[in-house]
Amino acid sequence: MNKGRGFQHGWWLMLITLGVMLATALPFSFAYSEDKQFAYMMFNEITLIIPLLVGFCFVNAEDCSGSIIDRIGIKGFSPKVLPFIILLLVAGQFFVNYATLPIQTILTILLGGREYDFANGVENLWQNILLMCVLAPIFEEILCRGILMDLFKRYGVAKMLIYSSFGFAVLHFDMQSLIPLFFIGILLGMIRITTDSIFAAMVAHSASNLFALLSITFEQFGVFAETVIVILGTVAFPFLVWYYFKKCSGCFKCRRELIQAEASPTGFSAALVIILFLFVISGFALAVSRFISGELFYDIRSLFIY
Repeated sequence: MNKGRGFQHGWWLMLITLGVMLATALPFSFAYSEDKQFAYMMFNEITLIIPLLVGFCFVNAEDCSGSIIDRIGIKGFSPKVLPFIILLLVAGQFFVNYATLPIQTILTILLGGREYDFANGVENLWQNILLMCVLAPIFEEILCRGILMDLFKRYGVAKMLIYSSFGFAVLHFDMQSLIPLFFIGILLGMIRITTDSIFAAMVAHSASNLFALLSITFEQFGVFAETVIVILGTVAFPFLVWYYFKKCSGCFKCRRELIQAEASPTGFSAALVIILFLFVISGFALAVSRFISGELFYDIRSLFIY
């Protein structure tokens, strides 16, 4: 058996995913308007079913001996860890946003901000909750913490976490948020391993998105309260990590055989090279576009004026 086949399958799966998402975005790019944002993003999430089906085929090709449902973690978890995994991810999101703020600021100046703004009115809140807190956690967790982690598990726990987290960040195709998304992916991967349940990662992912969505939507009603919560979450994050692993160890279903398994060599992946090339080219093209249009100079100038 080819030791690097799972590595190849994982990155080809991510390249297929990006291709599917790009193909579904094309019809909307010619007639894009604010009222079609939800339809576009909803359609974009639903089409993830295609790479999910391809991923299941890859998982089955890797090892036919066990149940796919069991291998991707479709099983329950102890309710005792529920508040800890939610707090861990929410606080972790605050922590990484502050820790990487200088890098994010530079990337935002060079590449601009995100095109989609969720702060578009309370009247659209239910749509955003459906998208961010239901569909996104389900599809993205099955793909990244289920299929990808299973494909990468033979290369050791560290590489499995790194590769699947980078795949999670790549899935959003947002260079400005690449580092925070990668870090969040690491936390979700840790939750998936320690609970041996993809549902735990889904719940944490959904709760984190919900908090972010509500803080953006109702930003004008509680800026001071939100700031206090963010600071407290950032400071508390290291202690939450310690408490999670030390005090909740009795609730874990951690797969010892996975952690103790000997890592296999990955080999070379042409799909990974293509993905990195696409990221670099898209970022460079966006920066050049902002430079030509004058937006880059305006953003840099505004830093010194305001």
